[in-house]
Amino acid sequence: MGVSEVMTIRQKLIEVQKKIGHKVLSTIKKDLCSLEELLNSYAIGFDASYSKKYGGIAVATLVNIGTNELISYAIAIGEPPLEYIPGLLAFREAPLYYAAYLNLVKKIKTLPRCLVAIIDGHGIAHPRNAGIASHIGLALNIPSIGVAKKRLYGVEKTKEASNRVASNESKIAIKGYVYDPKTGEPLAAVLVFGKKKIYVSPGAYITFESAIRVVQQLLLEPGCRLPTPTYYADSISRRIARCLDNGRCTPETVGSPQRTLEHYAGKSKTTTFYYLI
Repeated sequence: MGVSEVMTIRQKLIEVQKKIGHKVLSTIKKDLCSLEELLNSYAIGFDASYSKKYGGIAVATLVNIGTNELISYAIAIGEPPLEYIPGLLAFREAPLYYAAYLNLVKKIKTLPRCLVAIIDGHGIAHPRNAGIASHIGLALNIPSIGVAKKRLYGVEKTKEASNRVASNESKIAIKGYVYDPKTGEPLAAVLVFGKKKIYVSPGAYITFESAIRVVQQLLLEPGCRLPTPTYYADSISRRIARCLDNGRCTPETVGSPQRTLEHYAGKSKTTTFYYLI
């Protein structure tokens, strides 16, 4: 693909994102599901790793928000439709996430009414307010939250360190916020968990305040830095990628009944493992 062709595609996708961002901003003014409903429901975590042999491995996990228990997961394997372009990650990984979500629906049969998607990436904290979490939320028509390890866009300002919220016997500090340099509106909250920070931004169909509270509930172990849904999705996808590249499994056998969640998620005091069905 030539440089001019890449630039043409990039410009077209940017125009699509502008429309998505405009729609997203109207969805985050009110919660689709109440905060109480969400905290007593389930989260779907999305993350992906890459195999040298088979391309992208996307994982969708289902986690009980109240207990942080990993219930199940599903996988999608395939070549991403687009190379990585900064700011356009959604067009590379969202199709694989959607495939993993459909596989999860097939396994679970009936998903709870109030679900929230947690995505390793940004929501409205994006140059066009259209990060991958916003794409996923709109596509699935459910509340979505972006949780990223790095700031992509906006001006970060710190605040007093006294604002702390107890969660799972840990202290989670709101260090500050990221603001839109054009409008001055908040785009993301900067949470400090352990010694590291993460950027939390609403994706779609959830308010800023509810997005922060849900993520605080899902931060379990200071050493892992990520909310449990994306922590498990990341861990599982990485292990599957290594398994595929080492030749210990194939795309046809990664979901076999002989393999348990423990093969991919590792041992955890907070997780009950089930055989894949």
